[in-house]
Amino acid sequence: MKLAISVQAADADAPVDRRFGRARLFRIVDTGTGEQTVTDNADGINAAQGAGTQVAQMLARAGVGAVLTGHVGPKAWSALEAAGIAVYRIEDDTEGTKRVLVRYRDMTGVDPCPYGQACRIVTGGEGGIANVHVITVTQGGLHFHRQYDEIYYVLAGTGVVMIAGTEHPLRPGAVVVIPAGVSHELCADAAGPLEFVIFGTPPMSIDDPRARPERPEHLLPLDGGRYRKPEPVLERRGEII
Repeated sequence: MKLAISVQAADADAPVDRRFGRARLFRIVDTGTGEQTVTDNADGINAAQGAGTQVAQMLARAGVGAVLTGHVGPKAWSALEAAGIAVYRIEDDTEGTKRVLVRYRDMTGVDPCPYGQACRIVTGGEGGIANVHVITVTQGGLHFHRQYDEIYYVLAGTGVVMIAGTEHPLRPGAVVVIPAGVSHELCADAAGPLEFVIFGTPPMSIDDPRARPERPEHLLPLDGGRYRKPEPVLERRGEII
């Protein structure tokens, strides 16, 4: 069987790159013979969209039977499943494991996100300090994150952010601190979209339930714009208690 590992460099001891679709390289190991090859992922890095799906197709053509990586998007996951490629993910155990890391925006692809586009320069727990994403949106929906704090730094555009029911103007240079659990919503002015950096902590995969954006419609409001899940309704002998 051939195993593909997303890696950050060609060195034999290079760490795993947790970005499946945007990984720099893939080390392909034949577990039967021990033979190893390193495949460049320039097409995935430079893809405008669908990077993960393209990589899944590339690995299928190479005869890969399993992949070891970090974050895998839903479309890429479906493509891997369709190709019969098993997926083994490295869990986000890097919280507290801090290390030096250098990344460049112009070497990171752009992916769609629930409210616009995201350039995830540092993500999935890399570096062990914070996720660093550059986001471009015109209109965001009201949402919150269960256990994920965010700091926004506005790069371009003007608009407003609604935090816990209070509206605040945004312009380049604005800094917004949003604790976990606090509802927030963005809206750009008609002149153009808002572009800003999000520093997210603790560092983790964007698919982690603690970080995934959630809408508060089915939750109960608390003070300070926070929300909690309602208590479950129990039934006994046909009666609600």
